Amino acid sequence: IAVVATAGTRAGQAVQAMRLLKKLSPAGQLMALQKQIDTINTDMKLLGDNKVTLSPERAKDITSSDTPEGLEQAVERAKMELYNKVPSRWVDKWNAWRYLSMLGNPKTHIRNVLGNAIFVPVRGMKNVIGATIEAATVKGERSKAIGKLPKVFKEFAAKEFDANREVIDAGGKENIERNKRVFKSRLLEGMRKANSFGLETVDQKFLKAAYVKSFAGYLKANKISPAIASAAMNGAGDQIVDIKTAKIIENARAYAMNEAQKATYRDYSALANALNKFKKTNAATAVLGEGLMPFTKTPINILKRGVEYSPVGILKGIKELTNDVKKADDDMKQQTIIKGIDSMASGLSGTAILV
Repeated sequence: IAVVATAGTRAGQAVQAMRLLKKLSPAGQLMALQKQIDTINTDMKLLGDNKVTLSPERAKDITSSDTPEGLEQAVERAKMELYNKVPSRWVDKWNAWRYLSMLGNPKTHIRNVLGNAIFVPVRGMKNVIGATIEAATVKGERSKAIGKLPKVFKEFAAKEFDANREVIDAGGKENIERNKRVFKSRLLEGMRKANSFGLETVDQKFLKAAYVKSFAGYLKANKISPAIASAAMNGAGDQIVDIKTAKIIENARAYAMNEAQKATYRDYSALANALNKFKKTNAATAVLGEGLMPFTKTPINILKRGVEYSPVGILKGIKELTNDVKKADDDMKQQTIIKGIDSMASGLSGTAILV
C-alpha cells in the first residue's frame, strides 16, 4: 500500500499504481491516505500538536463506505479537510506572492497558451514520420497511426483520461499540500487560486488532447477492433479481451500518459526532482533555491524538448535501436524499439523544421 500511495512518475508504473490504489478496500484507502499524511509531516518537520491529522469522523466516513462511488467521495471529503489543516509557513506565503507577481498578468497566460501550442504541429510531424517508419519496419506492436481515428477510440481515451487524471496531471504526486490554503486574506487567496486555475485550465486542455490522440492512435496502430474497445470502455472487457489485447491497452495508457506529460512539459525529470528535494532541505535552501530557480520542471523539460527535436534525437534513437534493444529483456524489446523510433522521429521532425 505504501508503494502504491507514493507511486513514482514513470508512466507505466504510475498508471498501474493509480489503478491499484482505486481498487483498494476502504481500510486500504485510509492506510494509503495516512501514508501521504505521514509524508507531509516528515517533509514539513511537523511534530506533536502541529502534526497534520485526519479526524476520526473523516476516517469513519471512509471505512464505512459500501460503494465505490461512496468511497471515492469520502476520500475526497477527507482530502478537503486535510487541505485546510496543512499549515502555511512564511516561506509558502513568500513564494506564493512571488509566483503571483511573476505569473499573474495577461502576458504570462498568453505565453502559456503559446508554449503549449508551439510543439503541437511538430509533434504531429513526428507522429507521421514515426508511423511511417513503424509501418515499414516494425513487426508486432506499434504506437502510431496516420489518418482519422475511430470515434469509439477517442471516447475510450477520454474516459481513461478522466479516470486517471490525477496521476496524468501530477505525475503520481498527491496534491494535498499543493491545494492547501496559503493566505488568510480572502482577496489574496482568491487571486492566487484564480491565477492558478487560469494557467491550469489551459494546460489541462492540451494535456487531454495529447492523451486522447496518443491513446486512440495506439489502438488504431495495433488494429484493436472498435467493438472490443467499446466493451473495454464499458467495463465488459474482462469477458472478451484476451491477454495480448489487454497488454496493448495497458501499453496504450502508459504511452499516452508519457506523450501527454511531454506535450505539457510535465514529464519526469531526475534533475528537477533533485533540485526540488534540495529546496525542501530546510528554510535556507528553500529561500536560496526558490530565489535562484523558482521554476524547475517546466524550463528543464522545455530544454529537453529542444534537444529531443534536434539531430541529438536522431543519435539517441539510433542508440536505442541498437545497443538498448540488444540489452533489453524479451518482454521489453518491442517497447524499446517503439521508444527508439519515437526518438528518431522527434529528431528528424525538429531537424527538418530547422533546415
